[in-house]
Amino acid sequence: MRRRWLIIPPLTLAASLCSLELAARALALDTRQSEAIAFSSQHAPREVNVGEGDPAWLQATRELDLPYLPRGFQLHDDGFENAWGRCSFSHPGPTILALGDSTTYETRPLTGRSLDHLQQHTWPAYLGQRLGDAVQICVLAEVGYHPSDLAELAAWFRERRQPDLVIALLCDNDLHAEDLRRQVIRGDRIYLYSPPSHWLIWQPARVDWLLARSEAFRFLHWRMALVQPAHSHRLPRHVPAPTPVGQALNSLGTREQVLLFYLPLLVSTAPDRPEALRQLEGQLIAPVTTVDLPGFRAIYRNNPDEDMHLNSRGHAQVTGFMEPYVRAALPQISD
Repeated sequence: MRRRWLIIPPLTLAASLCSLELAARALALDTRQSEAIAFSSQHAPREVNVGEGDPAWLQATRELDLPYLPRGFQLHDDGFENAWGRCSFSHPGPTILALGDSTTYETRPLTGRSLDHLQQHTWPAYLGQRLGDAVQICVLAEVGYHPSDLAELAAWFRERRQPDLVIALLCDNDLHAEDLRRQVIRGDRIYLYSPPSHWLIWQPARVDWLLARSEAFRFLHWRMALVQPAHSHRLPRHVPAPTPVGQALNSLGTREQVLLFYLPLLVSTAPDRPEALRQLEGQLIAPVTTVDLPGFRAIYRNNPDEDMHLNSRGHAQVTGFMEPYVRAALPQISD
């Protein structure tokens, strides 16, 4: 009997610690710590306003385990809709999945013009107009997307509808995007941040093997380090690397199923095919076609001070360049 009483307290303590650890992981305390460190650092996260009071977007974002969804996204039983219109998973004709980041999502009117529904003046919408109503263009594009985000979104889409063709528009920052930014939703805004490369620990209770294994212990250290900053210490942490760009793009489909386009920088001195693109091409299944923009590239800028985002004229030029490739890839499309 005495032995039994001696065993019960250690078992109770072990069970309590296990429950505490399970609760810490369920609450994602590591993620909360990463967010807090990133938000308090000098490098402020990038803020994206998703539109005040968009309950359908928030509901879909919470239901789907995906990178943050394009603004205005609403999920339905047989499809979804967003700023580009409705996409049906049961569309009887050819379906094209269009992927991109801010170079696809953003545009502005030319000087002196007023455009409503700006996404209707980007290349996916223009391409849909050129191909006709029989062809469906489903768009998943948003500011801050990494090629690995595009790969996740394409995989999610394929579970519901196999596209006849996947088109991705790449730009210069996609070629170097090995630092995947995380997303956090606060109210009606999204914040993009890079995960910190360190843990904040409380030196008097440093136990490295426990820090490496326990999320609850790391959270305790973080809170104590904030209370006693004089005893705080930064411990390097391993930040999982995102899917390499080449691997992410290869997962979009076979050579016959995917069209990859590269938008060169909108400056006259920029090389059409930078060294980073030439190195990447050796890893890819499908070739990357550089978009040829006629004339002085600066006239296609969304803003005078930026060199990656297109105005509506630039999106129209990109569409005209893409169209012959799309028609060649989908011979069932009639002129």
